[in-house]
Amino acid sequence: MPRPTPEQPTLGTRSAPVIEVGGLKFKDLDGDGQLSPYEDWRLPAGERAADLVSRMTLEEKAGLMLIDTVNAAWGGTLTDIAHDYVGRQHMRRIIFRNVVAVPGEERQGDDSHPFVAGSSLTPRQAAVFLNAVQELAEGSRLGIPVLAKSNARNHIDPDARAGINESNGAFSGFPKEAGLAAAALGARPAGAFAIALGGDHSVSMGTVPGAAAGRELGVLWVDAHADMNTPESSPSGNVHGMPLACLLGKGPGELSGIGGFFPKVDPARCAVIGLRNLDEREKGIVRDSGVAAYTMNTIDRRGLAAVMDEALGRICEGDAAVHVSFDMDGVDPSVSPGVGTPVRGGFSYREAHLIMEMVADTRRLIALDMVELNPILDDRNSTAVLGCELILSALGKRIL
Repeated sequence: MPRPTPEQPTLGTRSAPVIEVGGLKFKDLDGDGQLSPYEDWRLPAGERAADLVSRMTLEEKAGLMLIDTVNAAWGGTLTDIAHDYVGRQHMRRIIFRNVVAVPGEERQGDDSHPFVAGSSLTPRQAAVFLNAVQELAEGSRLGIPVLAKSNARNHIDPDARAGINESNGAFSGFPKEAGLAAAALGARPAGAFAIALGGDHSVSMGTVPGAAAGRELGVLWVDAHADMNTPESSPSGNVHGMPLACLLGKGPGELSGIGGFFPKVDPARCAVIGLRNLDEREKGIVRDSGVAAYTMNTIDRRGLAAVMDEALGRICEGDAAVHVSFDMDGVDPSVSPGVGTPVRGGFSYREAHLIMEMVADTRRLIALDMVELNPILDDRNSTAVLGCELILSALGKRIL
């Protein structure tokens, strides 16, 4: 039976030339004047992907693993960050955080921040900006396009106020980290030890339910922030400020109900240490939560060892297993610079290790989150190295 003639798709191009082969048109993404397999829209996706990967340099492959915020400047123009991330670092997944406003209601803001969107845009300006990002990517060596995605912290946020996210129909509502983590850990084999490496702290909304299913669980939360906001109390609406609230049974049902049971954590078996940056409304939530909350002020006055003894005694009561959720911003940024929300006045290098060494001494640790590592913000990989060292301490590595 003869193969049907493929239907010519509409090709959109910003800078790449278009070539014609056998009466059909193709984008010449690598600019060599020839039709490469990855440029041939007639081939299966797997075959095209395999050809593309074979042509990529190590740096280009690494770029596909990166994701960070790329916002538009006032009027929808490209920033130096866009040129750096997409052009120099080969990043092909970006988070677009600018608020898209009704025409006439857009506002100019500070566009120099690498994370927070300063200016709001009209829908047309947003489209112009994203087209300009694609043009930048299309002009690269292989012309690999950019995927603009929802803020991963707002993936199930029912409030669309924090820029463009799935809540207003612009992106998929696929459950991302939280759902995947719960699915993976919920099917844990007996006696297995689980380590989750993040990303922001929202991953714990899946890892803790996975660890808690069918057992008594105590949780030690190491963080500069309490992560107990709800959509009603949060100034930003970012879900990465809500995971502990969700684990305690508060917050959106889509998140607090992961795993099919709630609360995931008994406040009487939960301790938060390292606190030094809380939102105003969140402070009241923490005080009323029933969780043992230790600020850096308390730790300075009483000493870390005494605080840890008390916290571990609380979470290990009875036969409870221990889950540690360690945010790298709990450590002082002079020691742990590669985080998205650094707060000065955190744990020293040795204090961070003492926390993990004392956890190991309980012999109750069954799961560990190591989160908030951002390689782009790191200094010569020092935060990543520290995270690896802390994991080893939690697993029992000793000085002597």
